[in-house]
Amino acid sequence: MADNVPKIRFPGFTEPWEQRKFKDLVFKSGKKNKKNLPYESFSITNESGFVSQNEQFENGGTMKDADKSMYIIVSPNSFAYNPARINVGSIGYQALGKNVIVSSLYEVFKTSHEVDDHFLWYWFKSDHFKRLVESLQEGGVRLYFYFDKLQKGELWLPPIEEQRKIGGYFKSVDNLITLHQRKLDDLKKLKSGLLQKMFPKAGETVPEVRFPEFTGDWEQRKLGNLFFQTNETVNPKTSNLSLWSLTVESGLTPKPERYDRSAITKKEDQYKMVHPGEIVFNPMNMTIGAIGMNKNSFPIAVSGYYITMKESSSNNKTIDPCFFSEWMCSPNALKLYKNVATGSLIEKQRVQFSTFSKIRAMFPKYEEQKKIGQVFDALDDLITLHQRKSVTIKKLKSGLLRKMILTVESTLTDVFLPLFTIDWEQRKLGELAEIVSGGTPATSNPEYWDGTINWYTPAEISEARYVYGSQKKITEVGLNNSSAKILPKDRTILFTSRAGIGKTAILKNDASTNQGFQSIVVKNNIDPEFVYSMSTQIKEKAERVAAGSTFSEISGKQLGKIILMIPGIKEQQRIGELFSIIDNLITLHQRKLFIISYIK
Repeated sequence: MADNVPKIRFPGFTEPWEQRKFKDLVFKSGKKNKKNLPYESFSITNESGFVSQNEQFENGGTMKDADKSMYIIVSPNSFAYNPARINVGSIGYQALGKNVIVSSLYEVFKTSHEVDDHFLWYWFKSDHFKRLVESLQEGGVRLYFYFDKLQKGELWLPPIEEQRKIGGYFKSVDNLITLHQRKLDDLKKLKSGLLQKMFPKAGETVPEVRFPEFTGDWEQRKLGNLFFQTNETVNPKTSNLSLWSLTVESGLTPKPERYDRSAITKKEDQYKMVHPGEIVFNPMNMTIGAIGMNKNSFPIAVSGYYITMKESSSNNKTIDPCFFSEWMCSPNALKLYKNVATGSLIEKQRVQFSTFSKIRAMFPKYEEQKKIGQVFDALDDLITLHQRKSVTIKKLKSGLLRKMILTVESTLTDVFLPLFTIDWEQRKLGELAEIVSGGTPATSNPEYWDGTINWYTPAEISEARYVYGSQKKITEVGLNNSSAKILPKDRTILFTSRAGIGKTAILKNDASTNQGFQSIVVKNNIDPEFVYSMSTQIKEKAERVAAGSTFSEISGKQLGKIILMIPGIKEQQRIGELFSIIDNLITLHQRKLFIISYIK
């Protein structure tokens, strides 16, 4: 196959693609809003492109009533991007059918008649454009990619008709992804609503929504009379049971097949067996929904720290496990856990089985439970189906973008040259960063802190790359008589050290953490983004140390002893930048999945 045609091509197109310079294909089109016309203000995000500031900020944000004469007018069919954030995909295409305005910081341009805008849009969303940005951006701490740099870039361009065919095809793929996303969102909203309405609210004896064949009040039952704790232990080194973990986002999920059982130490040998239909919860994260049921037809093994339980009277048909596992995640149940949870002032979320068993709640008769459980089972199956379809289509799109659009080889060379030839060296994490343990706030100081100080819990950092402090005031928290430390922004990687071990995020403002964290404060001669890119490796090594311990917890001393392979600072920065680009391309679809599962 010739070098100047893609691997996959629509039938009927045989002409070779032509290597063209951007300076011949695009031109600046934005004009200043000198008359201060009342156009709607927009921002550009890497997830959604053009986003109205009325939607992005409450009441339009601080710029709603500001002087807009310095803003840039963006007419329909224009591209715009932020030169300081283009490396994370902050570019948009204006297809709103009206003039809008953006900050004067943005670069705004249009294309010549030789370019199909849809084709170019998908080229901008491909790896090819990211490599171009990587090779031409400039600056120190913050890198920029101005319009003059774009003009220096090159791309392979097919004839205009082929461009339109490719652009139209990927647009139809995006429409299909959007369709599945909407269906998925609708199903998630339906389930969230039913969790609210198919279980009685506090103080009530019947739910708001009910099958017509069932009448009569639900009965108050003590949970300890319905379930009992199981403690059937297994040795993960010798057992052939699959090892599973428990998260708020996904419930019970299998550990990777590459998980090294032989690395588990003797004190971690005791795992628990979970038979089909049995329920598991994490006592540390019970109040935010770290709950799951083994829906497999085979037994599995989980950390000995988790609480495992089964129904007390299975022969008498008093409790349906599917119904009960859904009830455990309902808003009313989460409130009940919070009422009895123990722990520190900030991290009050621990629920052991002895506490859980004393809770009283309202339950219907077995037949009604079974029918409710079947409804949620069906919803979960549909949600999983649409989730898998969406992931499959996105993988297809990603693969086709690589095979249907040519790469400019000279640009690839610019990205990776000069080559790094110095060997990587073995270093302990404690040599690269200070490990700071989370603290306990003083309760004697009622001062109000605003904005820059916050207390994080493992659930709050989610799977986000960056986290910011709350802008609301936090009461009854002070540093006087406190073991807490203020952590510096941009150089601190929050690392959960308990229960759901290994969630990470980079801190974007000064803050403090609770005792669920060992924060990694990266030293000045090490690139924080590079260390963050090694989060998965750090997590896996930390899990081997912490799995099965009393609190499934890793200490700062243990974390500091983890050994990593480290290149020179320049190579660290290049790798950190690359992974920053990849991580910021996590789709809106994936984030919505987490949010919905979190509030479920």
